[in-house]
Amino acid sequence: MDNLAKRPISVYPHVERFLAEYSPLICACCKDTRIFPSVAIAQAALESEWGQKAGATLFGVKGTGPAGSVTTMTKEEIKGKVVDLPDQFRAYPTREAAVRDYLKVLTTLPRYKRALRAKSPARQILEIWRGGYCTDSKYVYQIIDVIDDFDLVYFDGERA
Repeated sequence: MDNLAKRPISVYPHVERFLAEYSPLICACCKDTRIFPSVAIAQAALESEWGQKAGATLFGVKGTGPAGSVTTMTKEEIKGKVVDLPDQFRAYPTREAAVRDYLKVLTTLPRYKRALRAKSPARQILEIWRGGYCTDSKYVYQIIDVIDDFDLVYFDGERA
């Protein structure tokens, strides 16, 4: 997985920059978990707009993190309607802290238990969404599209 040269290259420079910067760390952190690296990379990409707003939040985990929180506007789907509202997202001192906390959330909270039993990235993101990770009814499809469009299953190695 260390060799990005084996993966098809995207025509989008921001995607390649993001993958070069984040995929080695995310893959290393996912190694001893049951989270597919493709799912974690796709969530980080979507939640951070391919690293454009990664700074403190990367995965869009709500609440207060080790470096406090960042209040920002977010879109939430409530009863089928998308609304803009401010919310607090966990802040982190380092990228690694963000990745490890995201993985801790998914691997320790009971509501994500079914995601840990998933045999495919598609099933895993469905169970993460069902566990309440976000309110967007299109989130599962968006994550699967990112995984498929940029061949992120490459990062799953033998698990794929």
